[in-house]
Parts: sequence; C-alpha cells; structure tokens
Amino acid sequence: MRTFEAHFDIIMKFSSIVATLIALIALWSCKTPQDVAYFQDTAPATPADTAASAALLASAGEKLRLQPGDKLHIAVSSSKTPDLAIAFNKIIVAKTQTGHLHGEQSFAPYIMDADGNVIFPSLGVVGLKGLSRAEAAEKLQNELRSRQLLNDAVVTVEILNQFVSVLGEVHRPGRINFDRDRLNLVETLSRCGDLNIDADRKGVLVLRKQDNKVKAFALDLTKRHDLWASPGYQLQPGDVVYVAPNKKRIREAQAYGNVWHQPYIYFSLISVLTSVVSLIIAL
Repeated sequence: MRTFEAHFDIIMKFSSIVATLIALIALWSCKTPQDVAYFQDTAPATPADTAASAALLASAGEKLRLQPGDKLHIAVSSSKTPDLAIAFNKIIVAKTQTGHLHGEQSFAPYIMDADGNVIFPSLGVVGLKGLSRAEAAEKLQNELRSRQLLNDAVVTVEILNQFVSVLGEVHRPGRINFDRDRLNLVETLSRCGDLNIDADRKGVLVLRKQDNKVKAFALDLTKRHDLWASPGYQLQPGDVVYVAPNKKRIREAQAYGNVWHQPYIYFSLISVLTSVVSLIIAL
C-alpha cells in the first residue's frame, strides 16, 4: 500500500502539470492572430523601397484610354443656356404602364464602334480612340464651342463597361466599376466591404491578361512596402482579384476540421485524465 505522503506527492505533481497545461491553453486561445492586421512593417522605407514605389507610380501614371467597344456616358451642361445643352444629352424618359411620361430620366450610353468613334449630336462622327476620359471630354467640349453650338459647354465622360472582379474572402464579392483613371487594390477591397476575418492577408492574388497570357501577381497586405511596389497593386480593367481563405477557413470546409483547434477539447481531455489518475491512486 502506498503511504498518504506518496499519494499526496503524486496528486500535487499531476495537479502542477494540469495547471501548466490549462495556463498554456488559455494563453494560446486568447492570443491575437498576427495575420489579421494590415501593414505590419511600420519601419521607415529603405532607399530601395522608395525607388521601387517611385518606379511603380511612374509606370501607373498612364491613364485609362478609351478603346473600341467601350460604353460611354457623355454628359453636356451649360450654365448660361441649359435648355440648349439638353439637345446634346441622350436622355431617356421613362413611361408608366398607361403610356404617360413621368419624371424619372436616364441617359442612353454611347457605344464606340470598331474604329473608336462615336456619333455625337450635331457633331457627327467623333474619334475618341486612345484618349483618356479628360481628353475625350475636352475634345467634345472644344468642338461644341468652336462651332458655336454651345459656347460655354462643359462635358464629362464616364466609362460604363470597365470593371474589376473580386472573388473570395471579402464581405461583398462582385464587380467593381472602373469609374476613374486609376484604381488600386486597397480602394477596390474597401468597396467590397473589406476582407472578412477568415481571409488570408498574405494570400491576395491579382490575375491580369496581357499579350494573350494570364499573369498572376501575389500580394501580401501585411507588408506595405512590398504591396505598393508590386505591379499588381495598381489595377487595370478586366483584372480578377482573388482573396484566399486562411487555414482556419480551409479546416472548416472539412468534417471536424477545427475540432482539435478548440480549447474545450483539451480541457475535456485533461478532465478525463484527472479522473483516471484519481481512480488509479484510490486503488
């Protein structure tokens, strides 16, 4: 028979082991994942980082150019003669089921033909291929003024059919309109409602079709210097952005995938082991 002191010594040693395991599990379960935060490299940029970012901005300086097949919204306004400006806007007035007109209006788009031209009221065929939105607006504006059709004409041009597709672990995946000359990855993800908690911040992929090939750019949102220096940071029309799931999300897709990563499992095992040891000691 074991003495009381021997039993007590075994119980104390086992209790110390159990207490240590519980403390470790508690710390592990309460640990804040470091992979959730963005832009973790807060150190000042090195000269190489600065040079890479400058080169990227220079290469991204080229504005979006109009191409055949683009669908354009062209709006013409005038502060002095707004009634005359109406004639240069392709306004569609909606009708009720009874055929009566009501106040809701929309604008019909201009479709650029195979040669990059649009047919504009009073101006006829106007070539816009290769121009930026601002350059196209300036060209139409100057034509209206030089022909004295609308002396104080103000023209704006928007592209309606250019977009970026966002897939994966974001709150609102879908198409993001490319409604400006430049659009970067951070802006695009913010329009999607940001990444969700199950997204891999280090696993963002940008797919881009160039020269009849698809190029892939891997981006890490935890490293701001590397992110801004990547050719995939400044997006282009037609790009596909894919945000991969993190390991936890991948495990959830499998049966019992996350069971062994839950603290309660280990507490249950420790409880069972404690009961077994207590029974053995009592024998």
